[in-house]
Parts: sequence; C-alpha cells; structure tokens
Amino acid sequence: MTRTLPFLCALLIAWADARAQQSYDYEAGSGSEETLDADLDLGLGSVRLRAASGRAPVIAIEGTIADEELTPLFSYDATGAYAEVVFEVNPDDGISIGGLRGAERNRWSIAVSDRVMLDLDFALGVGEADLDLTGLRVERLDLSSGMARTRVRFAEPNPVPMKVLSVEAGMAPVEMQGLGNARFERFEFEGGMGSFRLDFSGDAILAGAEADIEVGMGKLHLVLPDDGAVVLIAPDSWVSRIRIPNGYTKESEGVWHSPAVRDADDALRIEVEAGMGSIECVLASDAGVGSGE
Repeated sequence: MTRTLPFLCALLIAWADARAQQSYDYEAGSGSEETLDADLDLGLGSVRLRAASGRAPVIAIEGTIADEELTPLFSYDATGAYAEVVFEVNPDDGISIGGLRGAERNRWSIAVSDRVMLDLDFALGVGEADLDLTGLRVERLDLSSGMARTRVRFAEPNPVPMKVLSVEAGMAPVEMQGLGNARFERFEFEGGMGSFRLDFSGDAILAGAEADIEVGMGKLHLVLPDDGAVVLIAPDSWVSRIRIPNGYTKESEGVWHSPAVRDADDALRIEVEAGMGSIECVLASDAGVGSGE
C-alpha cells in the first residue's frame, strides 16, 4: 500500500492538471487587409510565432492554459485595408512562485499571414519564446522579453525595409539570428543581466543602417558578417573587456573598421555600451553561421 500511494498521488495530480487545462482557438481576417498592427502581450507561458502562407486568416492563435486564473483577451478590428489585433494573457494578481514554475504549461502558437505589412509589439513575461519572422513583412518590431528565454530568427531577407527593430531584454537569455536579413534602418537593444547573442549575419543589410546596443551586467556575443562593411564602436575598459575579430582595423580609440569599409556612411554602424561583463565579437564563419542564416 505504501508503495502504491505515491503513484496514486501522481495520477491524481496529472488528472487534476488535465481537467484544469483549457484550450483556446482564435482566427480573424478576411484577406482584404494590407496592414496589421499587432499588440501581443503574454505575461506567462511559452509561445511560438510563424508566418502563414495566404491572405486569410490574417492571424490565427491556438493554445492551452493550465492556470485557472488566466483568461485570454482577444480582439480584432478591421477598417478597410487596415487591421488591429490585441491578444493578452496576463495574471490579474501578478505572477506567483507556482506560476513561475508552471509557465511552460501555458502554450501558444501564433501564425500571421505573409501577405500583410506587420507592425508588431510583443511583450513577454515569464516563459520562453521562439519567434520565427522569416517570410513576414515586418515594418516595425518592438520586443520586450522580461524573464522569458527568447529566440528570434530571420532566415531570409525581410520582404520590406524595417524602420525600427527595438528589443528590451530582462534577465533571461536572448538570441537573435540573421539580423543581417531583417533589413532594419535602426536596431536598438537594451539588455539587463544575462547572456545575449546578436547575430548580424545575412545578405540584406541596408546601407547606413545603425545598431545601438546597451548591456548592463552579463555577456554579449556579437556575430558579424564576413564580407560586410561594418564600423564597430565599443569601449574597452577595466569593467568590460572586448574581443575584436581578426582583420578589423583600429581607426581611433574605441573605433574599428572591417576590411570592406570604403565609405563609413554606407557601412553598418554598431555602437556598444556595456557595464560589467564581456563583449565578444566574432565573424560569422568563425561562429559556424552561414550568410543566409
């Protein structure tokens, strides 16, 4: 009897969890929309975002929630060719210790049409996120990762130029792949404490694009394009040490040029400001990253 008791308890817990889980499914958009302003706020849980082929639905969201106190909010408004969507999943009374431990039990999958111009505000709280923006027409991205382990990918060139790509990272690892494919005019990254990997490989960097990177305490790993024209501005001090790739030329104190720089105004300008920690800069080939990844 004593041996079967733990098994029975585990079985009852699993049964209670299954009963507590609720499934949700949302679809919206007729296909006539040309621009989508998306405000996605997930305070607790895991999320995957992908491009979907075709005009309709414009956005599709499906997922499960294991926390009874969480209730999703979904709204979609379309006026002519313009549409707005709001999707929120946030605890009313904050996140408890139990909520922190069970964040992975709340899962969401989001698909957005590859035919609309996308203005995306994405706020993450606790959990993890895998955001594959490959194929999406992203005009602007504002991402806040909070305490969510986050990965963002651009495996192919963004079909449209992106005015601003802004990221605010909290206390969890953030990895951004293929930023050279994002086609941003301006990239802003602010990191708190953690490990941050920013990969600028890709073949679609806009001439004169700018990247401002500010990190508090932690490790910053920059992957730079092999053949791209890059101006790197990064101080080297006793509190933050920096490693510069082979072949870069020191133009002045804290300023380096890649071999491909002919006119600094046309180069990708990356400026780094770091507190305590380390800054490691490597070429994509040395990091095992292909130019299109």
